[in-house]
Amino acid sequence: MSRDIRLPDGQWWTVRTGIFSWIVGTLAATARDRDLAAHLREVDEEDLPLLDLTALPADQRAELVELVRALPAVARDHLPPTADHEAVGRSLADLVDRLPPAGSARAVRPRGPSPDARSS
Repeated sequence: MSRDIRLPDGQWWTVRTGIFSWIVGTLAATARDRDLAAHLREVDEEDLPLLDLTALPADQRAELVELVRALPAVARDHLPPTADHEAVGRSLADLVDRLPPAGSARAVRPRGPSPDARSS
């Protein structure tokens, strides 16, 4: 099974459910904005299939993008060494590569169909 993250520019990034859960839980634990942290905990605890950055207020989206940028280092430092460790690192690096440049004020212009529409 997989889950999706909709990035600020509307791109969809799909990842295995276990990695998604780790990402969302880690982001919830490190978010400074209380409402953002509560939203992330809800996504994690309710096992929701999507984290949609385009639906967040600009300040929460900006904080979340910066937290996501740190995920490869967090994974390297805190995930136990397993056979999948390198694959997880590559996957997180791919996610970071898809983010807008740091400090970008690029407008959010969602594009592309939803994951449900893509699979039908």
